Amino acid sequence: MAPNTESVHETKKIFKCLICDNTFTQSGSLNRHIKTVHEGKKPYKCNDCGDSFTHKSNLNRHISAIHEGNKPFACENCDSEFIRKHDLKLHTETVHEGKKPHECDSCSESFSQRSNLKRHISLVHEGKKPFKCEICDISFGQKAALKKHLKNSHMNDKDIVKQEASEFKKEPTAIDEDDNFIGEFKPEPIEDSSFVE
Repeated sequence: MAPNTESVHETKKIFKCLICDNTFTQSGSLNRHIKTVHEGKKPYKCNDCGDSFTHKSNLNRHISAIHEGNKPFACENCDSEFIRKHDLKLHTETVHEGKKPHECDSCSESFSQRSNLKRHISLVHEGKKPFKCEICDISFGQKAALKKHLKNSHMNDKDIVKQEASEFKKEPTAIDEDDNFIGEFKPEPIEDSSFVE
């Protein structure tokens, strides 16, 4: 087998992000991850509303769903509609059937999505806190906690504008197509008692 074919079919992740330790099968995926996740770049901008996206496919879905109203996949159990069949299937399994197929090996907690399991492992078991306040150097496990900290601790600081322009664009996990939902279905929040600011 050719080296690239072997990497894809055996899912060897040989390209490692030096910032967050995520691994990728292709160098292009690593480069896109660094630009979108760590540098906060969203190069695809909607001409209608100004929203920006990390992937062109996400921009196209946004235009189709939001500006053109195209959501061809309707849930039979509720009024939710989706632009991708995959999103409808995931919605049905997690919301209506209560499935949580992604289980943590360390504590057996289960999640409906792999991205939430990865975030749980990173925050709870590895203690990673990727969101750092550039004003006072305190770190947080979640972006919402950093925002709350800034509001409560630095509301009158001039530096908060700098913080909002840089840090808020970062995400703690890699962005992939399945984590970018457009429509009514949103990923479940992590609810764990071990979250510490």
